[in-house]
Amino acid sequence: MSYEEAATEAGEYSTADFNAYLEELKADQNLRYAVFKDGKLTYTNIDGLDAENASIGMDFAAWIPAEEYNFQLTYNKDGDGKVAMEKDGQTVDVYGDGIYREKSRWAVPGYQNFTAGDEAKAIAVYLAAAKEPRLYVVSGTNGTNRYGGVLYRLKESLTAERQQLVRSKAGLAAALLLLLLAWALRKPRRAGREKITGWTGKIWLEVKLLFFLIIPICLILTFVTDFLSWSGFSLDRFVYYGVQDYLPQARDYLAFHLDGFFSFWLLSFWPLYLGVTDLRRNKGQQKSIIGRLRRSIRTRDLKQPVQKKLVKWQRRSLIPFVGFFYAGKVRRLAEDLGALTEQIRVIRNGDIGNALSLPEDSDLKAAAEDLNGIQEGMEAAIRERTKSERMKVELVANVSHDIKTPLTSIVSYVDILKQEENLPEDVKDYIRVLGEKSERLSAMVQDVFEVSKAASGELKVKPEKLDFAKLLRQTLADMAEPIEQSGLSMRVSIPEKPVEITADGQRMYRVFQNLLQNALKYSLTGSRVYLTLTEKDGKATAVMKNTSATELGDGIDFTERFVRGDKSRTDGGSGLGLSIAKSFTEACGGSFRVENDADLFTAVVSFGVTDNRKEA
Repeated sequence: MSYEEAATEAGEYSTADFNAYLEELKADQNLRYAVFKDGKLTYTNIDGLDAENASIGMDFAAWIPAEEYNFQLTYNKDGDGKVAMEKDGQTVDVYGDGIYREKSRWAVPGYQNFTAGDEAKAIAVYLAAAKEPRLYVVSGTNGTNRYGGVLYRLKESLTAERQQLVRSKAGLAAALLLLLLAWALRKPRRAGREKITGWTGKIWLEVKLLFFLIIPICLILTFVTDFLSWSGFSLDRFVYYGVQDYLPQARDYLAFHLDGFFSFWLLSFWPLYLGVTDLRRNKGQQKSIIGRLRRSIRTRDLKQPVQKKLVKWQRRSLIPFVGFFYAGKVRRLAEDLGALTEQIRVIRNGDIGNALSLPEDSDLKAAAEDLNGIQEGMEAAIRERTKSERMKVELVANVSHDIKTPLTSIVSYVDILKQEENLPEDVKDYIRVLGEKSERLSAMVQDVFEVSKAASGELKVKPEKLDFAKLLRQTLADMAEPIEQSGLSMRVSIPEKPVEITADGQRMYRVFQNLLQNALKYSLTGSRVYLTLTEKDGKATAVMKNTSATELGDGIDFTERFVRGDKSRTDGGSGLGLSIAKSFTEACGGSFRVENDADLFTAVVSFGVTDNRKEA
């Protein structure tokens, strides 16, 4: 029985399949062959060779181009069941020591332990393989056909595997490099991960599920569908043979589509990685559309009836056709809420004269009445406070005015007594002390009067454009003698160019005169006083710093009236100098603040710089 008959009988191939296979072998020019049975030529694709001129012992190399075919194999040439090979004109050692092993290079009969059967010894074969297998395109009656054969496919497979090996090595090297880079940049990577999860935390959970899960699932389904199509998947075959029948094909598919497999994992990795990172970082803080909808229609955590009513209307509006009947109620409630919110804004801006009026059947009628009651209470409190402040200012002004008259008389009489002659020395000392105290009292009364006017907004100021730097230099020049007598060192940093502000020059002169007097009087002996003027971001800021001779307490507002750093002082200070400085600065449109850090005392005066272009 021939091989064709045996294969057909076994059901592996039909006669038509076997004939088609032989036709494909004949068209394969990468593999030349001649098959003999019982000494007669049975099959061949060598041009010009036929049963009449062919014999197993002939020189087949003469019938094919030697430069194209560098490998030759002959089986059973001498009837011994052995194989002889030549490559590039050199004989190949096929059998070695004659024992076949699993690691033997050639799996052909002829070893001592691997012999050909009696039926196989009736067959003799000659093969010649092309040095460079190629693809041949042949045009025929049935169209254009491509022939490469097993040898060409094997070459392409090896080339693809070699290229894939190179890509795998490059990918492994890149992975190691990225791993080292990730380790080196672990701190910035953590910061970047925190930033990314901060962004993802703002995205709705349903959108993230679409990106993090559905996209990878779609990629997996696409990959599986492509494999099933490539492998010719049959459900009957799968049920009969099981999954193991497709494992070799899956291995081949991955080998030939490794680039696509890598791209698939690359596309799937980042959504999964970002999803897991977001889940760990934003656990319990996810924004959900469904969750928000559920919370929006829940009423158990609401206390006010209007809140519950509004949520119930919203819940009913989600029902098709039913929500139409609640649109007008929701609209009206929205308008009332807008009016209530606007009234709150108006009150915040200081307008408390107009009350809010809502319809009697409004759900916010009670809230509007409560707000109107708050307005009335605020208005009454403001009137009372204004009245109290006015009375206080008038009292201070009247008392100060009433004190001025007898105080002026006292000062006059002291001056007259100073002119008397032949007075005892102790009397002269009494007159001198009396003069100092009366002058101090007169200055204090004047200070109280001016502070009261500033606090009530009745202090008259004459705003004008002036040079801040020139003002400071003039104040320093006028107080040069007290500064020199104090023994303190002045460190002044004032720009040469003009720094123009808008303020009352006389009032601001008094401010810095008070600050300098305060520093000269209370600074540590032999220390330094710093005065700087800077201009930045449209602000002109003067800063005066000095070291206090006594420890300054914490939590003291030195700009309050009659507040002093040391309650035990008996140096003649009134505690009004900084209060006057603050009041005058704010009356001129500037800002004034003091800071203390341990013994360091700092006063800061700031004004907006006058823009000459706007004035022009």
